[in-house]
Amino acid sequence: VLFFLAVVSHDAADFAVLAGGVTGMVGNWIGNVGARIACSLFLAIGLAAYLLAALVLLAAIRSFMPQKLHRTWLFLPGLFLTVLGASVLLAFDPAAFAGCCDSLGLGRSDMSLFALSGGVIGQVLVAPGVGDVPAGFLRLHLGAVGSMILSSTLLLGGLMMLYRSEWHSVLVSLVDNLSLGR
Repeated sequence: VLFFLAVVSHDAADFAVLAGGVTGMVGNWIGNVGARIACSLFLAIGLAAYLLAALVLLAAIRSFMPQKLHRTWLFLPGLFLTVLGASVLLAFDPAAFAGCCDSLGLGRSDMSLFALSGGVIGQVLVAPGVGDVPAGFLRLHLGAVGSMILSSTLLLGGLMMLYRSEWHSVLVSLVDNLSLGR
């Protein structure tokens, strides 16, 4: 829950406070530690930090459900692939998310193609080339369509792994209970 609150309460001004450029208190609800976690995540994976926080919160909620967990070894790889796929997809067109990135301190609206909507990871992998800055690694080697297909596959594959590791038994139990209730 603290992790979720740290990400959700991220404040763009926290970057300056943590770097020492501005004196004052961080705006993050979880304090200095929460601000460091949120800033690091937003820089690394961009807007996919919200997805990561939501998935971690759902996993915490899932741990209190009575259904037995199956295939727990799929959770971490599924989480990794889901967040990586989302980060790469978000970086594919940074201009589309420039306003949101501006409010989070991940870019400026007037330089929308440089917004870190997918964080540094997404930027390095698939961001479009601008001026002297080359396109991301995957975009250079796979092209725009190939990068989109690969990142979508990562996202969907990760979501399938998360479903199988966490939620399949819950849905099977729910369907069984509904069937018996007739």
